[in-house]
Amino acid sequence: MANDKNGVLALLESAAIKYEVTEHQPIYTVEEGEALKLPHPEAIARTLFLCDDKHQNFWLITLPKDKKLDLKALRVQLGSRRLTFAAAKELDAMLNLPPGSVTPLGALNDAEGRVPVIIDAAFKESLIGVPLLTNTATIWLNGADLALMLTQQGHKVNWLAL
Repeated sequence: MANDKNGVLALLESAAIKYEVTEHQPIYTVEEGEALKLPHPEAIARTLFLCDDKHQNFWLITLPKDKKLDLKALRVQLGSRRLTFAAAKELDAMLNLPPGSVTPLGALNDAEGRVPVIIDAAFKESLIGVPLLTNTATIWLNGADLALMLTQQGHKVNWLAL
């Protein structure tokens, strides 16, 4: 189980996936990350931990940092009930992540496989930057490689035009 930075890096290396890591001060918002002048600003993603209004179905939604998410349209694409943000306690219990560290890599901590990952199709053939299971490190890798690694670890990944 890759439940920490070193575990994720070991998975990537065993799959011969190229990546770059940037260590930095804690980031809680996209704006704070932009202020740090991280490399590859065009590749920075934000990930939302969403659930339906009954808190029965959950999703990790990753999209470009500046893209607005239409929750009503996403609801239709997912065939879901009304969508809302999951609570911090659910984020911790299901993905072992603190607020500010939401990342598609959090799926690696989902032992029950309850949380599918949805990645914006804009990242399918391009670089993506996401938190490395912490808000003090960002990992940069090809979006398709990220999806492949998660899939190889038994997690469901879907590409959607968000």
